Amino acid sequence: MVNKEFAPFMNIMAEWYSRDTSKKIRAVMKNKGESGEYLCTIPSYGFIKDVDDKKRWVVDEEAADVVRRIFNLCLEGYGPSQIARILENYKVLVPSAHWQEKDIPCPSKPPINPYRWVASTVSDILEKRDYLGHTVNFKTHKQSYKSKKKMHNSEDKQKVFEDTHEAIVDIDTWERAQELHRNKRRPTRTGDEYIFRHRPLCRLWCKTLLLHKQKL
Repeated sequence: MVNKEFAPFMNIMAEWYSRDTSKKIRAVMKNKGESGEYLCTIPSYGFIKDVDDKKRWVVDEEAADVVRRIFNLCLEGYGPSQIARILENYKVLVPSAHWQEKDIPCPSKPPINPYRWVASTVSDILEKRDYLGHTVNFKTHKQSYKSKKKMHNSEDKQKVFEDTHEAIVDIDTWERAQELHRNKRRPTRTGDEYIFRHRPLCRLWCKTLLLHKQKL
């Protein structure tokens, strides 16, 4: 009986504690983000943490090569879905599978098919300013401490710190990719194999990738 009488008060205390803890965590993250520290636990695909300085990102060459290939294919006129199919056909590991292979903790389990790229992943890579060498903080927010769902912030609410790490793509490539990606004015293309037979850069990239896989 006593426990039932105190239950409402215990619930109120638990609610207050959760709200207070959340407020303190947000304050810490806000200070870190405004000072230019990375807020994400895992670096964006294409980067890894420096073994000598965990607060510094360095280029993961294997993944960075895939990032560059994605941008190049975008410039050639291919959309995210088409690029995803190309990567899957040539058995390029998706980011989560790549991190698992490298023994890097990742936020999600790799799919059953570790080569199953999806358009949303490609789009996310094409839109990341991280690849210009910039740190972009406050990309998302939560409406409530009770919710786990993340909402995207508009660019005016984000904070950008330029040249904090090595770039993977140059500014011209990135801006041209943004124009194509946002306008989505691309010629219709068919036949992934045709793509690689008639593009020397693609053939070279695929050959390098296959040689790397054979060494593993």
